[in-house]
Amino acid sequence: MLKKLLAIQNEIKVPKTNRNDFAGFNYRSCEDILMQVKPLLQKNGCTLTMTDEMILVGDRYYVKATAILYDIESGNSIATSAWAREELSRPKMSDPQCTGTASSYARKYALNGLFCLDDERDPDSMDNSQNQANKAQRMSQQQMIRTGNDIEEFCSRTGTDLNALLHYYGVQTVQEFTPDRYDHLNNNRNFVLGQIKGGRQ
Repeated sequence: MLKKLLAIQNEIKVPKTNRNDFAGFNYRSCEDILMQVKPLLQKNGCTLTMTDEMILVGDRYYVKATAILYDIESGNSIATSAWAREELSRPKMSDPQCTGTASSYARKYALNGLFCLDDERDPDSMDNSQNQANKAQRMSQQQMIRTGNDIEEFCSRTGTDLNALLHYYGVQTVQEFTPDRYDHLNNNRNFVLGQIKGGRQ
């Protein structure tokens, strides 16, 4: 099974042919990955299935997508999962469309994990230092967004008051909650929660 997965990982190539003009980067979609992997599945005697599960965390729903690679000959399988939070609302989109968007996002990252696809831009595509600086800034902004989402999910899951947590770290918004602070919270979770709940900050 692992040999077949290795063969697929080494052979799969999924160009980033889609363009996000607003953020200024190229990307690949879930459909792009599936299109490229199907011939490799047939070649290696494998099949791929994908499932979604809706999970309520606090007052928000998350889509947990799981990609499962099966070896037709042995019946063995390998699976990876990824999560995406369903948006509360989005202009010009119905509730089912919001869920579908979260599903596509989670499925893409589950496939990325299974087939070792890097979702960042190749550094070789940068032709000058300004482009590198722009990339670093975009990556930093994306990381801050992910951290903010993680903080909100953490508070919902642990019943922690978000404002008290922000006050403890000396910030006013989740956008100011840096990845370093989030790492500190993860490494000292019980102590921090004890300080917040005990001190009523």
